[in-house]
Amino acid sequence: MIDQYPSPSGVLTSLIWRKTMSGGETSLSGYDNANQALSYTPGQEQVYLNGILLVRGDDYTATNGTSITGLSALSSGDFVQVNCYNNFSVASMPATSITGTIANNQLANSAITINGSSVSLGGSVTLAGDIESVTASSPLTGGGTTGAVTVGIQDASTSQKGAVQLSDSTSTTSSILAATPTAVKSAYDLAAAAIPKNLTTTTGDIIYASGANTPARLGIGSTGQVLTVSGGVPSWATASGGAIKQIVYAKTSSNTSASGAATSTVVDVTGLTASITPTSASSKIWVSMWMQSYHSRTGSDRAQGFWKLIRGSTQIANAEHMVIAGNDIETYTSFIASLDYVDSPNTTSSTTYKIQYNGTGAGDESFTCYSGAHILLMEI
Repeated sequence: MIDQYPSPSGVLTSLIWRKTMSGGETSLSGYDNANQALSYTPGQEQVYLNGILLVRGDDYTATNGTSITGLSALSSGDFVQVNCYNNFSVASMPATSITGTIANNQLANSAITINGSSVSLGGSVTLAGDIESVTASSPLTGGGTTGAVTVGIQDASTSQKGAVQLSDSTSTTSSILAATPTAVKSAYDLAAAAIPKNLTTTTGDIIYASGANTPARLGIGSTGQVLTVSGGVPSWATASGGAIKQIVYAKTSSNTSASGAATSTVVDVTGLTASITPTSASSKIWVSMWMQSYHSRTGSDRAQGFWKLIRGSTQIANAEHMVIAGNDIETYTSFIASLDYVDSPNTTSSTTYKIQYNGTGAGDESFTCYSGAHILLMEI
């Protein structure tokens, strides 16, 4: 009996080994006339002697894949051909060679990947990449019983061909339809009660609930305003009451002195200058000053010394003053001065306050402000 090659259900490829014998050979191996090595899969080879197919197991033995033994001694000039068949691998086939339809029973696994998208052959499709178009005769449904979403594809008979419908877990189709990809997201946001971003128009706007499930916008307030509640909803209002909004403090770190003609000398007291920027034009600035000073004068006339509070370049208040009696000898007096004043600058710009000294009298005067004097500004 002659064996049948190959098996009728197999899909095979072959390699042909041909060689002219010298005589006396009982086995085949090595290289053929074309310098091609003998290599075969046992059970998937055919051996021809001078064109006649030999029977495996009777006429020869082929078990190791590289040699064939058990032949009757060959004669010089005999021609032997070995057809070496190998199983065809789907993985080695070029993608351009695949055409037609591949049935499920032709695949070892239950899923394949197409253009980066995993496709489950049981009827569901998992998408990992972009989809340019989808054609479906029935809706595509998501799994689960809670919060499932059905995406239904409108047919040509509707007024919105190609539109997408969104429906909830109760299978009640939403009346929201979207004909474009951009509108699909907007429709979903609306169906999910998302707050639209165009509800806010200005940096600093606040979103609040004007009623149950009703978002509303509260525009940004003005500088210095505070958030309050009016009529059950938030609103902006000007801060009221005697709250201290900010404090600025400065003090002298060493003794400072000044001298000159009493009738013409007006000097800044070094270290007693401070600046503050009100948060509201309606704010008031409370100025508090304290100093210990030492005064002297020469001559016989009585002399006085004054401390002045200056805002910018304008005098707004006098501090306490001291008097030196008149005689013909040099006189020295130690004095403590303090001042408290509430000012209304009516501005939101930086405002500078300082203390100046001014003496009156015919004789020369001088004073020294001791270290530790201070000026305090409070916005209220």
